[in-house]
Amino acid sequence: MNAIIIGSGIAGLTLASQIATFYDQVIIIDPHVSELGKVFRNGALQGRHLHVLLKKGQDIFFDFFPEFRTEFLRDCPYIDWAQDTKWESNTGVFPQYPSVMKTFSFSRGYLECKLVKAVQKLKNVTFLSSKVIGFITSNKTIIGVKTSEYGLKSDRVYLCGGGHFPLPRLLNEAGIKGLRETNRKIDITYNSQFISQNEIKLEGHKQYYYQLTPPYSNKGVVKTPIENGRLVITNIDYRLNQKLKKLDDEYQLTRKTAFKRKMPNIQGLVVLGDCLCSLNPVYGQGMTVAMMQVKEIIKNIKLEDSKLQSIVLKQSRIPWLLSNMAFQTKKNFINKYLIAFYQECQKNKKLHLKFLKILHLQGSIFEIINMKAFVSTFAKIK
Repeated sequence: MNAIIIGSGIAGLTLASQIATFYDQVIIIDPHVSELGKVFRNGALQGRHLHVLLKKGQDIFFDFFPEFRTEFLRDCPYIDWAQDTKWESNTGVFPQYPSVMKTFSFSRGYLECKLVKAVQKLKNVTFLSSKVIGFITSNKTIIGVKTSEYGLKSDRVYLCGGGHFPLPRLLNEAGIKGLRETNRKIDITYNSQFISQNEIKLEGHKQYYYQLTPPYSNKGVVKTPIENGRLVITNIDYRLNQKLKKLDDEYQLTRKTAFKRKMPNIQGLVVLGDCLCSLNPVYGQGMTVAMMQVKEIIKNIKLEDSKLQSIVLKQSRIPWLLSNMAFQTKKNFINKYLIAFYQECQKNKKLHLKFLKILHLQGSIFEIINMKAFVSTFAKIK
């Protein structure tokens, strides 16, 4: 039994580390891998900006890799998302108090290095520096991939190629129809820098958030401590520098489309990560969703491909709803309700903790329903 993983980002590396026991050989294909058998990624798109592995994601990560906990304790700040975080929005400031919502804080590069370290220990996992240009099919079943140099066959292809991977085009070229895509246009400009924590003092807190809440507030900022005594500062602007055509050292224009894909019943292929559901990044749930998806794949790996794909997609349901709720670009009931909900959270620690649990994908989406916020919203509409 052989498997191919397309993409060596967070989703691809985590998946490789966990499925290696189920396959005789696992090949990770990525053009950013510098040589066969080793991985030196040149830097993921948006990789220099703040990335967050939320509470549920970190719980899964340490279930997968308990051996790394000591290194995280040594290198990374430990953040209480209530007590240690000053979180503001255009409605005011959220309360600070001791809570159970605690996570390590680190850069994407730090996490990626740990995953590379884990995967490189596996003798049946290899890296291939190449670009996937198509699928190999037989009777509309995907049996492998075509790359710039090779044709590789496998029992299952796992696609972790990110939001920019040309999946619709490659499926169409393979004669596979039925992909359904829900799109949401976004335009956010990020401007990030890494500095020493000694260069800036955060009084009374370890990390700072000013929440982007379009259309009421089109600016946001995050100041978060990461590994090795550094701080990442990310300024977020909605619809700034729209004429920017390419990435440079200061600014990166994020993906202009958030999307969720409903896959047709394809045998031989399972899609996960940003290639399956690419979220509005403001809540920072993408890496956590990837961890959740890998966990479900391992639990259900013997299912047929289409059933497994359906289970993987379900992990994106709540993040997709939150993503859309948090990015309403015109004034409507949804964003007016969210503003009222934030105001109630600022008055009530228990409600605020429910919000944090939802954010960290540990609570029910229904916990965002609050009667006082509804009454306040309806009163303003009238």
